[in-house]
Amino acid sequence: MQQNKEDIFLQIFRETLKHNISSKLETSELTKINLKGTNSQIIKENNSLIYCAKFKNLEGLFVKEKPKTRRFGRYLCDLVKVTFNCHGFFTSDELPRYGLSRPYIKKIFEKMNKKEGDGNLLIIYAYNFETSNTINQFLINYLQEKISQL
Repeated sequence: MQQNKEDIFLQIFRETLKHNISSKLETSELTKINLKGTNSQIIKENNSLIYCAKFKNLEGLFVKEKPKTRRFGRYLCDLVKVTFNCHGFFTSDELPRYGLSRPYIKKIFEKMNKKEGDGNLLIIYAYNFETSNTINQFLINYLQEKISQL
């Protein structure tokens, strides 16, 4: 059963990632962003702080409006939840959601030098730096393994 899931996820990668994917995953360092005043309960619970990382050419991988990418995103988020006993993560593909209004999304995008449709994905963590960094490294390793199989 696990092999079938893995095959499905490789298929999702191939179908979804239209941008030029190199064999090595390119990511940014984690960036701390203060979203003081946000209505997002998830972010408020972390003193209005988030940490973001930019993943080059992975935009579209977590779109909730498409069944395959929604399923992949749910699988990966659930894997993070179980592995790290946390609430998971969210991405720029999913916004606006999670109580983030347009001004806060704009602030995140500006801070991360992200533009709509630029091919880059932001992964957003509402935890302290250590937890965010641990989850981010896990996702980097997981996604790099998938990319190397394409």
